[in-house]
Amino acid sequence: DQYGIAINYNNIGDCYINLKQYKEAKEYLDKAMKIADSLAERDLQSIVLLNIASVENKQKRFQHAIYAARESYAIADLIGNLDYKSENLLQASIAYEGLGDNVLALKRLKEYTAIKDSLLKMDRVKKIKLFNTLNELEKSQYTIDDLSKTSEEAQLNYEKERKYTHFLIIAMVIFAFLLILLIQQNASKKKAYNLLEYKNYQVHKMKDEIDEQSNKLKQLNSTKDKFFSIIAHDLKNPFNSIAGFTDLMIENNEIYDAAKRLKFLKIIKGSTAKVSSLLDNLLIWASSQSGNLKFNPKNINLAQQVAGVISFLEIQAINKDISILNRVEKNVLVKADENMLDTILRNLISNAIKFTQPKGEIQIYATLKKDFVEITVKDTGVGMTQAEIATIFSVSEINSNLGTSNEQGSGLGLILCRDFVESHGGKIWVESVENKGSEFKFTLPIWKE
Repeated sequence: DQYGIAINYNNIGDCYINLKQYKEAKEYLDKAMKIADSLAERDLQSIVLLNIASVENKQKRFQHAIYAARESYAIADLIGNLDYKSENLLQASIAYEGLGDNVLALKRLKEYTAIKDSLLKMDRVKKIKLFNTLNELEKSQYTIDDLSKTSEEAQLNYEKERKYTHFLIIAMVIFAFLLILLIQQNASKKKAYNLLEYKNYQVHKMKDEIDEQSNKLKQLNSTKDKFFSIIAHDLKNPFNSIAGFTDLMIENNEIYDAAKRLKFLKIIKGSTAKVSSLLDNLLIWASSQSGNLKFNPKNINLAQQVAGVISFLEIQAINKDISILNRVEKNVLVKADENMLDTILRNLISNAIKFTQPKGEIQIYATLKKDFVEITVKDTGVGMTQAEIATIFSVSEINSNLGTSNEQGSGLGLILCRDFVESHGGKIWVESVENKGSEFKFTLPIWKE
């Protein structure tokens, strides 16, 4: 029947989840959901939506995961299924954590824990009731056996007079007993099937979590080694430059004229600025990784924010005779954390200055894309190869390349940009042609009243 077909679609989708083939899993889950909706089977609707929420979280489509978990939770609430409600709260917590909304993530996790504790208490009460029921059933069985013996004796004593009457009564009792037993077996079988399906889902979820944690630990270990290697290298060079030129000025103070001393001081100042920029990015990145960086989105005028960052970086552009054009329309409003947006723009525009030849040009503009604003930082610099584009936002592939005027950098800024953009529910990417320039693009949600 259709119910069984829907259950099979859900099971196939569950198997594809286990195989990490999420696209195929989603197709079968959608088929199961369509049948469940047509049958109005709320138990089935709730578990299928729960699996869909899990698939969306695996694919990092956190908004879709929240929607599916919310729908499943509402159905589970209607049918009073606390198990489904608790698992939907857990999926919602994972999705909110993926979106960077740690407050809601923690709230859903606390609600999940509270329901789990309640379920444990209810399970203990059910076990006690089941034990008492079994005892009563055993007593009833003894009573039935006694009645059967009495009936047999009575039948022997009054076989001729009441033969047909007793036979009819016994047949009716047996039929009623079998009918009740059949109804109970069907109900128990359905409950057992749903319980088995739920336990199967839990096992797969635990396995996925263990695999995910293992992969994260391996990646973090590898990233840590390369990250510290790059930081040590990029900190060492400016400090060596500062120490070297300071020693030269001290040892040759009476020999060097004012012009040469000024030249060395400018070199020392440039090295100091590089160290300061690197440390700023490092501190911001460390705060974001430890969860201490607060996310406070608000209404921001994008053109004004861009203008402020350009003013801050203007001296770098003037030194290389590079024009920076703010082409963002004045009425564009975005919902963003002001400090995070400032860090994103500062790193992208600073990178554009770094890799653009003297007398080049940088443009910043924005276009509306449904509920998001697409912001572009376009330069006429050296561009990138496809291999460089493929790894530019990867923590495990951080590279420190020299700019067109031998400027240094750690590559950490783009990692910050990626993390902060994703915290807003947006995405970031780059389009580039080697020797012609690059366009760094990212999206932020539009501010809605």
